[in-house]
Amino acid sequence: MLVYTIDLSREINEGFFYKLKQFGDGRLTVTKRVTEITLELLQNIRSHGNGLTHASLSIIKHESGFTWQSVNGVSSNVVKPLSEKIHHINTLSGAELQQQHKQILANSKHIQAINPGLGLYRIALRSQSKLRASFKPLGSALSTFSLDINLATHS
Repeated sequence: MLVYTIDLSREINEGFFYKLKQFGDGRLTVTKRVTEITLELLQNIRSHGNGLTHASLSIIKHESGFTWQSVNGVSSNVVKPLSEKIHHINTLSGAELQQQHKQILANSKHIQAINPGLGLYRIALRSQSKLRASFKPLGSALSTFSLDINLATHS
């Protein structure tokens, strides 16, 4: 098992992508999926988190694939809608997930929005696994949002 903990305080640059590629297993399709899931998780943390104080992102490489462990602070008022969205995503088949992803993308282009809510759908599509989320209150206004993602790459 090998763990890659990403320093969230640093900018994403060429060195980041080089390290991420080296961390992959050498197969182009797997490296692409690892990169896409990592970028979606980073975007989720930076866009929707309450700063980086309670944030971390690690990728664990093991015999059967990869596991991401993402943690970030979120406003407590988004816990219920986020939990409901993740539950909904987890109930969809692969085809339904892809269809909803396309529908959200089409609607966001129509209303000139910047892909609202696509990240979790993309993570579920790329990993082809259920999203495992948990929330812990840090007070009345802040909670931690933990998201674990698995990507199986070996039978």
